[in-house]
Amino acid sequence: MGNRNYLAGPAITIAAILIGGCGAATPRTAGPSARQVAARAPDHSAPDHSAPDHSAAACRPTQLQLTAGPRISEKTEQNTLVLVFRNISAKACDLRGYPGIALADSTGRRLSFVYRQGGDQMLTNAPPGLVALPPGGYAYSALNKNSCVSFARASAARAQVIVPGQHEPLVLTLSHYPILSYCGRGDPGDTIDIAPVEPTSADVLAGP
Repeated sequence: MGNRNYLAGPAITIAAILIGGCGAATPRTAGPSARQVAARAPDHSAPDHSAPDHSAAACRPTQLQLTAGPRISEKTEQNTLVLVFRNISAKACDLRGYPGIALADSTGRRLSFVYRQGGDQMLTNAPPGLVALPPGGYAYSALNKNSCVSFARASAARAQVIVPGQHEPLVLTLSHYPILSYCGRGDPGDTIDIAPVEPTSADVLAGP
């Protein structure tokens, strides 16, 4: 389980996405940052006025611990990373929407994936809903990509994740699996799909 960390350099953004090594280098390429991905995506975190009112505020990065979830049974050529958010503060807070994700290699070089909000073979197509996190509570998201059809040019070693409605990223050092390889433009493995924040790990996944 990783710890929550902030980038040593200027904060960069999510989709995608992704969960914490200390002293993470600021990615150095022109690929989209987590903040840029989040900024140009539709705003799915607006309040739902049909939902019951409550006093909890949106979760801040300092309230959350980001870790990688357990590996799941994958469909053919799919590579899925489950993200786990835990409220480590003494106050309840809310999450709604899609996290911002930016993946980087082991040198901190940002990988120029195409980030896309919504479901695919592995991830749910359900719209975002309000997820209330009491102290100690958990919420989940996930990202998924196809394996490279051509060849892998690099592999993601670090994920920078921005929770909905915030700006500062949480940083996750990735283990070897799942393999999130950068394939280059035009390859089916060039796109990262991102699930909304959900109350359980099962909810981020597509149905059978």
